[in-house]
Amino acid sequence: MKTNDYVKFVTQEMMKQLNQPREALIEQKRKRKAEREPRTVKWFGMIPMSVSLWFRKNFRFKK
Repeated sequence: MKTNDYVKFVTQEMMKQLNQPREALIEQKRKRKAEREPRTVKWFGMIPMSVSLWFRKNFRFKK
């Protein structure tokens, strides 16, 4: 890809973003955030869930 093509692409993408209404940008941000997996799962995999299930099973507190 030539430099001129890259500059043209970046300019077009910037103009798309600038021409969108603010509400559409906010809605896109909410959708991306909702689709993202929790950080504990991303960082540690299934370990946090397995530990929490183990604690629930072995240390039930009576009310």
